[in-house]
Amino acid sequence: MDAAVKAFDSQLSPKVETAPLDHSFSVAFGDRYQLKESGDGPVLGIIGSFNYSRSFSAYDDGQIGRYETTGTGVELFPKHELVEAKGTDSAQWGTILNAALILDGNHEFGVKTMYNQSGEDEAIYRVGTFPEAIANDIFRVNNLHYTERSLSSNQVYGEHLFEALNDIRIDWEVSKSKSTQDEPDFRLFYDAIPSGEGGRPTVGGNLAPARRYWRALEENTEELKVDIVVPFGDRGGEFKFGVLSSDTERDFSERGFLYDNFRAPSYDGIPENYLRPEVLGLNENGQIQRFIREFVGFVPSYSGMQSIDAVYAMADFRTLEKWRVIAGARLEEADVVVQSIGTNGTPLENDGDLSNSDWLPSLQLVREFENSRNLRLSYSRTLARPNFRELSPFGAFDNVGGEVFIGNPNLVRSRIENVDLRYEWFLEGADLVAVSLFGKKLENPIEQAFIEGQQTYVNVDEGEVYGIELEARRRLGALSNERNEISLGGNLSFIESSVDRSEQELADKRLRDPNVSEQRELQGQSGLIGNFDIYWERPEEGAAFSLVYNHTGERLYSVSQTRLPDVYQEASDSLDFIYSQSLPKGYKMKLSLKNLLDDEDSRVWADFNEDLVYSNVSKGRSISLSFSKRFE
Repeated sequence: MDAAVKAFDSQLSPKVETAPLDHSFSVAFGDRYQLKESGDGPVLGIIGSFNYSRSFSAYDDGQIGRYETTGTGVELFPKHELVEAKGTDSAQWGTILNAALILDGNHEFGVKTMYNQSGEDEAIYRVGTFPEAIANDIFRVNNLHYTERSLSSNQVYGEHLFEALNDIRIDWEVSKSKSTQDEPDFRLFYDAIPSGEGGRPTVGGNLAPARRYWRALEENTEELKVDIVVPFGDRGGEFKFGVLSSDTERDFSERGFLYDNFRAPSYDGIPENYLRPEVLGLNENGQIQRFIREFVGFVPSYSGMQSIDAVYAMADFRTLEKWRVIAGARLEEADVVVQSIGTNGTPLENDGDLSNSDWLPSLQLVREFENSRNLRLSYSRTLARPNFRELSPFGAFDNVGGEVFIGNPNLVRSRIENVDLRYEWFLEGADLVAVSLFGKKLENPIEQAFIEGQQTYVNVDEGEVYGIELEARRRLGALSNERNEISLGGNLSFIESSVDRSEQELADKRLRDPNVSEQRELQGQSGLIGNFDIYWERPEEGAAFSLVYNHTGERLYSVSQTRLPDVYQEASDSLDFIYSQSLPKGYKMKLSLKNLLDDEDSRVWADFNEDLVYSNVSKGRSISLSFSKRFE
């Protein structure tokens, strides 16, 4: 035991250091090789790249607020109010290598490979009031959290044109991918500083002692896809059909450890001293002092399997010269099973288990007019399935003062009916003007909900989304000439959404507001989304400037299933400026100024006319300068 408790890293609290500048590096190459000197033989093409980046970010003025009600009342009382400081060190590198062999122009075989590795090191410090843990004292949280992720993908494909068989095309693809996520030694330490004079710092209180977690996730997917295209008619018609088979497996596990005290000296209020060697394990008399033991959460592990088999058929043809019809359907058989393991090591009975067979029809009518104008009317049915994490009752604890994210084994898949009407006018070059009307009817949409201090996922019966989108891109001819090219572009969407509140949600809400509506907006859906940009290029000087603005309107972040108010993500705006300059000998410089407005990421409890802080973080501005060189 003595050796075991001393084998762990003793650092429990963040260190304050000056971060270096963000930096990145990338290189890409590619070429074509004629494999026969005659020039009419096979051609081999290769393209590859390598990239590396490391970035740092920090803030010290974040806010976190949680509230509760007591008894049958509706008045809100602070559960905890904390100020947060956070520093993040992120590194990422990746490679891509693709090769294709083209035979006589009609047959192509290829290989695509990709690997990406990333790591994120977070250090978090929170301080404030937390009566649930320590009454009246100043509560402090220290959090050290490193997460490493990887993603690899390997794909073999073929594209074949058979001229002798009426130009039939056959495309096939076999792929295998693997993703992992490791969280080694995620550490949490909290203590309390007495608010009055003469008090002694303490650890523990009503919360468990210092904790450490090890988590590991691995997911593997294998997929086979075949598409066949048969031309027909004299107007460029095509009949397409194909099959898809996809199998995914996931395994997740968590181990937790916490510290207990027996004869250890009293805590001196310095987190760095809590795990000093002389207070760990056995003392000089062989007596137990501070030791570590393993504990098991409600769901320490789960596994998931998903199998999807699908076939589709569609036709793309013209009934008349100006009318185009694209019609088809997809039959999809899907099985999703999640098996969670409980605290005692036995499988839980209330696991997620979905088995669905769905017809997914689609139809698009296109009426073509003169001057490159089109009117499109389309209908389709789509699906949204809960993922493994959303189906498992595993509770992901991230930090003291936050929530536990827990899955819901009772989730079912959502079905969505989509209708769109779009008028588009293609002008000279990339210029475009378009107006779209759209509507969606959702059956069993999945929403994020807040229940008894836990974030989870629930189905609501029905929902609707409808709106209008305006899109335009236009070259400013009056200001553009051989030396200047100026264009404006953007899109603006006005969206309305609604769902029927469940009986339980409606009853809870009417405890606070007897006149609350039976309907509300869909969780996660903004009512206004806009993107605008200005582009100015000076070709003779090799310079280009762009200014990009984005607006995302207020949206419902989490639905409260209790007497607490709902949480809203407030509207946000961003403004970026990018300047690029060509330099001699193939060099190029790029200057980027991001988030010039320095807007906040703010979520609030919407309680009548008063908004209370749920979380608030300043995103901060960033400046980057990069150089590249092109080799011919």
